[in-house]
Amino acid sequence: MPIHYEQDAEHVVLITIDRPEARNAADMEHFKALREAWERFADDDQAWVAIITGVGEAFFAGADLKTYVPEITKFQKEIAEKGLTEVNGYRLDDGTKAVLRAAKTHGQC
Repeated sequence: MPIHYEQDAEHVVLITIDRPEARNAADMEHFKALREAWERFADDDQAWVAIITGVGEAFFAGADLKTYVPEITKFQKEIAEKGLTEVNGYRLDDGTKAVLRAAKTHGQC
């Protein structure tokens, strides 16, 4: 599994990016899995705090451009041609939602 999601009894979630061979850079699969982890966290009233970390020496190196750019380009073309918003659970906004654009908050700061 490229993204690990673990919740303890103290309402703390640990999200771990597990792709050390690429310095934890994300391709489409990892962006999708990270978006799903954040959605899971947002939907769980018993998850209060999320800590995100990476396996190996790097925390997160962003997008793995060598793989992500060709993947997202092909995917974007398929989405446009078929008039879809999602294919096999993948969405065009996975990368955006994977990097905290929709984080939940409790109360006001």
